[in-house]
Amino acid sequence: MALVHLPLYLLTFRVGGSDCRAVVSAVDRRAYLLDPLPRSAVTLPLRHVALVVGYSLLLVIVGMAVKNHLHRAIAFAIIFGMAYFSFNAFLRREA
Repeated sequence: MALVHLPLYLLTFRVGGSDCRAVVSAVDRRAYLLDPLPRSAVTLPLRHVALVVGYSLLLVIVGMAVKNHLHRAIAFAIIFGMAYFSFNAFLRREA
């Protein structure tokens, strides 16, 4: 008899107000849903999508334009710091 270790992780999460569970296999990095996802679609406001797309584009442009790793890290830190506070203020204002 041999001891076999299968690294499986049980995750619980909420989608659209419904509780869901999934098993994640660490061996092949696959996720298997135990509960079906709810049929109701979750809509994202266009403003939120625009914020994420703009932030991503800004990071990509700065990442490609700045060649020095130290200057790139500083630029990313400044962008993240400014975006974090502005996004929080924007989302608090909408709520």
